[in-house]
Amino acid sequence: MEEQKNIENNTPVEYNTNLNNLNETPKPKKSPVGGIIIALLVLVILGLVCYIAYDKGYLDKILNKNETKEENKKEENTEQDITDTKVKDELDYKIEILKNYDADIVSPATPLFKNITAKEIPDGEKLNTVLLYLYNNKKGIIDDYTNYPNFTYEGFKKEHNLTEEDFGDMALFHPYYDEDEEGNKLMYFKSSDVKKIFKEVYGYEPTTTIVEDELPEFYYEKDYDSYFVVISGGGTCGTYNTTYNYKYTEDKDYAYVYTTVAYYSCDPGVYSDIAIEKEVATIDMEKDEKVDEEFVKNNMSKFNKYRIVFKKDGDNYIFEKVEEVK
Repeated sequence: MEEQKNIENNTPVEYNTNLNNLNETPKPKKSPVGGIIIALLVLVILGLVCYIAYDKGYLDKILNKNETKEENKKEENTEQDITDTKVKDELDYKIEILKNYDADIVSPATPLFKNITAKEIPDGEKLNTVLLYLYNNKKGIIDDYTNYPNFTYEGFKKEHNLTEEDFGDMALFHPYYDEDEEGNKLMYFKSSDVKKIFKEVYGYEPTTTIVEDELPEFYYEKDYDSYFVVISGGGTCGTYNTTYNYKYTEDKDYAYVYTTVAYYSCDPGVYSDIAIEKEVATIDMEKDEKVDEEFVKNNMSKFNKYRIVFKKDGDNYIFEKVEEVK
């Protein structure tokens, strides 16, 4: 009795008899591999987004990319001295041609040295720069007049609206007769040679065959595809100029020649302007002092200075403009 009572007073034990728990499938443990793959994909996507933003320039302000580009561009356009003698010679050669702009053999001084662009110079005047250069350097062909029967003055007179009287007044300067030679002579320049030089200097072939000139006068005769010297001449006490090229530089796109110019005539005065008004130096004519390149170099502080600009085109240099240097 006593034992039964003790048993009844003990805390009863509960037993779980739910059969559903016996049918549950054990849950698998989570693997870390899936999380790693997702993280990598996120990083790849973020990387692509950042690359595209950088490439499109959206991050320029953050990365100061614009400043870097400007610095690189500035460095590319910085003028550097030209040391190649061949390049200097090529530029000097073209300047000698350009110095025939609006010039003639009576007054060879050119008004080229001012703020002027190649586009401002008509093709007829550009033609004259080439032909006058060839003429002054004796690069023409001299031959008997009788070998060119189709060359007459009629085309020239019509081109320049000359009457017989006008043309007769010019006969004094007829360039073909030489007392030391038998018969009449003429001088001409092949059109192909003229076009070649013209294109080298100006970057294209001339759009006209009518030459804007003074003396000598040139006329294109299509029957011989050549430019003939029609009238020549001479004179004294015209206006002359001498230049000194004191610096040659270049950048990525251009070549530059810095020059200074002196003007003079038959008196001792040397001037800084083509109008012969601003005298800045004198020469000793009794000592036969001349306004040569050395004189201009030694007195260059007194003369105006200019920069002649050439556009690079492969190995060629095309005239673009002249700028006054202040």
